[in-house]
Amino acid sequence: MMVSRPLSAVIALLSMAPVSEAQSLYDPQNCYVLDGLLMLYGIVITAFFVHARFVKKRSKEDVESPYQVRITSDEQSTLKILMLKILMLKILMFKILMLKILMFKILMLKILMLKILMFKILMLKILMLKILMFKILMLKILMFKILMLKILMFKILMLKILMFKILMLKILMFKILMLKILMLKILMFKILMLKILMFKILMLKILISKILMLKLFKNIS
Repeated sequence: MMVSRPLSAVIALLSMAPVSEAQSLYDPQNCYVLDGLLMLYGIVITAFFVHARFVKKRSKEDVESPYQVRITSDEQSTLKILMLKILMLKILMFKILMLKILMFKILMLKILMLKILMFKILMLKILMLKILMFKILMLKILMFKILMLKILMFKILMLKILMFKILMLKILMFKILMLKILMLKILMFKILMLKILMFKILMLKILISKILMLKLFKNIS
């Protein structure tokens, strides 16, 4: 009875352990706590086994009595049951340990794959950012070239306008010069005509004076 009660308590605690592990399979602290509990179970059951095997030995005289023989057979059956339960418990502990190792490996693999995926996403973002920056730079260079081209075209246009204005000014100055020359010629022609007219008038006056002088001489003679 002393052995069966702690054994039932151990089995009850063992039956509660997977429930706590099922609540959070991926928490390492709960795994460590469960390992400690399983180790404690193994130590307690091993102590019971050692106590039943070595401490409670009966003497040969006690074994000869039928009552003691019955108790010893009960203890042997209890010990066999206990050893069987210990074996099942060890198998269960080994299975739980392997399951935990497998879950831990799966978790580590998932974490590794998640890190690789995050690294790939980060590298993709960096690549996209570099491509975007390169496109922005090329766009700025293109806009600068377009601006410089517009400035150059504006300068060419202004130069053409200036040259056209200079040409128009030269044409205007040429027209003014030609007009001045024409007016000068007209003026000189008018002066010449005036001089000819004055010369004719003078010649006419001379002729008239000669005629008068002739008449006067005729009258005198």
